[in-house]
Amino acid sequence: MKAMCGISWKLRNRAELVYMAVWAYPFLCCRNRWSQRVKGKKRMSDSIKELTEKIVAFRDARNWKQFHNPKDMAISISLEAAELLEVFQWSGPDTEVDTDKKLDKVREELADVLIYALLMGHDLGLDIEEIVSSKLDVNNRKYPAEKAYGRADKYTAYKEKNTNDCL
Repeated sequence: MKAMCGISWKLRNRAELVYMAVWAYPFLCCRNRWSQRVKGKKRMSDSIKELTEKIVAFRDARNWKQFHNPKDMAISISLEAAELLEVFQWSGPDTEVDTDKKLDKVREELADVLIYALLMGHDLGLDIEEIVSSKLDVNNRKYPAEKAYGRADKYTAYKEKNTNDCL
């Protein structure tokens, strides 16, 4: 048993320990560390706010806000996500980002998705850090690590039968 953030995890091998340390640990039990100041560094929420302000300033300097209603922003997010997916289209068994050209294209399209998402959140008055943290909490309940580890099943596969809990 390894204890992380006061939670004991039964780990079967070194790979599971690495997974828990790198991926699950920060998201499942130490969410607040992302919003704390560490050795003078900016909080993530400050960085997100500053980045959003830069994006909004870019947009407003071009008078593009008039085109940014929630429907069109959602469409734009979807279109940019499709362009991200296009990087992998017809690549056969190649599912990796193994070339600089492919990585550059992924970087560009992912930035477009994030820009539109941050703009939409800003325009709707949403706190990005809060909604992401809230969704991680929901996902943590839907996909408990002890049941979902290494599995790609839908969350309903992890529900206990004969329970009245709503996830």
